[in-house]
Amino acid sequence: MVLARVLSAAALVLAIVGCSGRPARVAGPNLDASDIAARAIKQYDKNGDGKLTGDELSPGLKALLKTADKDRDGALTQSEIADRMAVQVKSMVGLMQVAGMVTLDGHPLPDAAVRFVPDPVLEGIVQPAAGRTDGKGFVSLKIEGQNLPGVTPGFYRVEVSKKDASNRETLPARYNSSSELGEEVGEDTLRGGLKLELRSR
Repeated sequence: MVLARVLSAAALVLAIVGCSGRPARVAGPNLDASDIAARAIKQYDKNGDGKLTGDELSPGLKALLKTADKDRDGALTQSEIADRMAVQVKSMVGLMQVAGMVTLDGHPLPDAAVRFVPDPVLEGIVQPAAGRTDGKGFVSLKIEGQNLPGVTPGFYRVEVSKKDASNRETLPARYNSSSELGEEVGEDTLRGGLKLELRSR
């Protein structure tokens, strides 16, 4: 198969982060790291130079730069993406706890919807996850349609939305409909917790 299927519900149960705070080690999604990398280059490499840089990088791939860009040139090659995804697969982590704070202009943002949307390269392979901030701006994410906490490892566009009583969006589009936010979820990422520091202007 080009890409394997997402974890079954039974496997997800086994993959929940345990009481120790460490992720349980079970087989995660059986992803083909090389194929994911090839898909990324095919989808985003506009100038055909074999690497992704600048506006060729989706929000999720920009987040991936932190761990995958080994030569620190601000670009991602097919081999760098494949190597990083291979690390994710090798870790055998099926589900990672993702929780943290959302602030607006330095203040906690209550009652905001937070959604992790898989990069288009991972659509159909990795499921979206979502949560809503409490009165102190704290949010914990879980896969949509599941009662289990956590997010599948991968790279995501992050959307944050807060609507008023008239259902009008109160946050800038760069955080929701045209989100520029991205995060990589993995065993060695987000160790300090999720921190989304938004600005109204």
